[in-house]
Amino acid sequence: MVLAGKPAFTLPTQIEQTFNSYRIREVGNGDWIGRKSDNSEIQQRFQNFMTSDTMAQRANALAEENAEFGEVSFVETVCDGIEGVVRH
Repeated sequence: MVLAGKPAFTLPTQIEQTFNSYRIREVGNGDWIGRKSDNSEIQQRFQNFMTSDTMAQRANALAEENAEFGEVSFVETVCDGIEGVVRH
């Protein structure tokens, strides 16, 4: 989502996803709801997400700031890392 310049709206189901979702909201690149959120909270957050120019602008800015990551071959990077661990 970051590299695409799009804000994210998440429903985390695991603790790591919750941490990532919290960070997404903290940097202004989207929002999230918890599994126990009630309908009014979900509606309010989603409406804000869909209409927020600020989130869209921040998402575009983050995409520009991180554009070089789009040029990285993640499969190659992971394989190189695994090979490095195996060698040592």
